[in-house]
Amino acid sequence: MKEFELTWHGIVKKVAHTFRLSPGEEKQLLENRVAKLIGAIPYLADCRNPDRSSIGNVCSYLIAKHTAMKPVYSHRKSDDEDISARLRGISHFEGGNQAVIERGMNILYLTMLCNYQKDQKNDITAGKYNPVASGAWNYETMIHDLFAAIAEVHCPDMDEIFGAEQGERGFWDPLAPKEVNNLIEKQDISV
Repeated sequence: MKEFELTWHGIVKKVAHTFRLSPGEEKQLLENRVAKLIGAIPYLADCRNPDRSSIGNVCSYLIAKHTAMKPVYSHRKSDDEDISARLRGISHFEGGNQAVIERGMNILYLTMLCNYQKDQKNDITAGKYNPVASGAWNYETMIHDLFAAIAEVHCPDMDEIFGAEQGERGFWDPLAPKEVNNLIEKQDISV
């Protein structure tokens, strides 16, 4: 997926300019494999206007990661009914190969699920809602189903960026750069 590398650099440049990221934060975003997968899905799936979907989804990811937005985007009990509920903000696509889109989103769901599994004790201690810890989600059943769905669709270019084995580690490669966290304050926007 070497041709996407140049595209990804351009996406990061535009997003970094928009969010006023420092050069170090821009580099963090460039190297964030989850963000890169989010940005790549519209291109891998041959969506119409993939640049719009890609940039919109990456920006939504950054907004959700912003410290001030944690209460808005953290998991709620209302998100329990469907694993896709919390990630709908990063799943806007114009057409495209639905199987490839679903595979990419399933990798992101897998990452989220494994993160909940990994963070159970810390979340309970912190009083943070966790659907695996609460018993609302059956980790074993869901991980089995996600791996099966991912395996049904062959997409080596996606795996090069971020595959199921990385998702299973449960790391979101969080990006919460200082300037992004302070963006609301800089813009004098209240929440």
